[in-house]
Amino acid sequence: MANINKLMVASEDRYFWSIDMLILKDLSRFSIKMAIKNLLKDGLFLDVFSNIGTIESVFSHVGWTGYSDVIEME
Repeated sequence: MANINKLMVASEDRYFWSIDMLILKDLSRFSIKMAIKNLLKDGLFLDVFSNIGTIESVFSHVGWTGYSDVIEME
């Protein structure tokens, strides 16, 4: 785990992922938001997270319809 932390500090990434695991630098709202944005930008979001349904089907009760609603949340 120490090597992962050194790698993350050296690269300034906000996340590290492996099969069945996503490790964030910290659990601040900023780090979570940046990790999600970077996973989407890097085309890795669907590889990292399993499909439990669409944003609209799981979170329709709060009015979300897509990933952008989650990222825009402040």
